[in-house]
Formats: sequence, C-alpha cells, structure tokens
Amino acid sequence: MGSSDKLRNAMRYLGSRRYRLECKLVRDVMAQISEDGLQALREKYDNVAVDGWDYTKYLDIERHMGRAARQATTVGLHKAAPSRILDLGCGSGYFLAIARHMGHDVLGLDMPDYEMFDDTLALLNVPRVDHVIRAYNPLPNFDRRFDVITGHQVWFNWTGRKEPWSADEWAYFLDDCRSQLAPEGRMRFELNPGRNEEDRYLSEETAEALCRYPGAMLSDDRRVLTVAA
Repeated sequence: MGSSDKLRNAMRYLGSRRYRLECKLVRDVMAQISEDGLQALREKYDNVAVDGWDYTKYLDIERHMGRAARQATTVGLHKAAPSRILDLGCGSGYFLAIARHMGHDVLGLDMPDYEMFDDTLALLNVPRVDHVIRAYNPLPNFDRRFDVITGHQVWFNWTGRKEPWSADEWAYFLDDCRSQLAPEGRMRFELNPGRNEEDRYLSEETAEALCRYPGAMLSDDRRVLTVAA
C-alpha cells in the first residue's frame, strides 16, 4: 500500500462513525477516573525507570485509552452482546476498562511483577488474575467460560526465551485457551515481533502449522491470529 493510499485510509477513518464512537468511549472512561488518583499515579512514576522499564510512556493514559478503544472496536465488542472477556497479558488494563464500559464482563491475566500495572489496574478497578504464561503450562482454573479471549502485543511466546514458541507449543496453548471458551467463543491475539526481526511475528513454518489449526485464521503479515471455538 502506497503512502497516498495510507493517507486516504487514515482520513476516511478519522471521519468515520467508528472513530467518533472510540473518542466518546475514551471521554466517558476518562471522566470516571479519579483525578486525585490519576495525579498520584503520575507523580509516583514520572521519570521513573525500574529494571530497564521507562514508565513515563505509560502515563499518557488518554492516548493509551484511545488505542484500547480502537482495539475494542477491531475485536467487534461495540457490536457484540454482553460478553465474558479474558485479556491475556492485560498490562495496565486499558482495553478491559473500555470493554467494561461497553457492558462486558471483564477479567485480566498477567504476571504480578510490575508495580505500575498494579497501580493502574487498581485506579481503573479492573480485576486481574496473577499468572505467568509459559509453554506447556496451563492457564489457571477459572469460575467461568469466556466468550472472547484476547491478547494485545503478545510477548508471552518469548518470555524468558531466546527463541519463540514452536508450532507444537502454540497448539498446546490454543487447545488450553479453547477449553476455557464458551460455545461459539473466539480468540484473537495480536503478536509482538519481539527479537524475531527476520520472520517478524511468526516463522514461516510456525505460521503454516497454525493455519492448519482448527478454526484458525492468520493475517497476511502473520501479526494477528484469530481462532473460533
């Protein structure tokens, strides 16, 4: 796609009903956040780096909410009936805050090692289950089945490793997620390229194997993996 096509698509998006909906979602959710709590968060983490993490970029909450609103409409949550949503690697919980405002029942899952995320989730009142996703390690037992399981900027297939997950490791993970889905549920994962710059999001071999996984579809750039129950 050329630069002129990208520009036309961007202008079309900015003039769309979808974009106006996303802007309204951001305004509504931001209006519900405690100003004192937000100020305390910014004062605590402004110009703070811990273990190599620069937290400053996470303090532009309105911008991150805008990205989360676009993720939510991309998943189709604005058109869906009230659904039970599990977000893997939920981070600060922006996506779930938007989804809950849309009327969905939400739960996040992530490792408990980052205080910034803990504090932001508390500020947004987004629930989270503490868990580290590893290859061949099942998800926790939940008290419900989920209609939608998501992951954004997925990194867990790299966590603590020099090589990304193999096709077999992905298949185990998808089988495990599928066992957590309600009938007619679905999954959607946006992948992070990680260190795999040559093959970007997935190697060609892994991508071919995932395309054969029941109900799976992979975007042309291998970035987005969706799976139907």
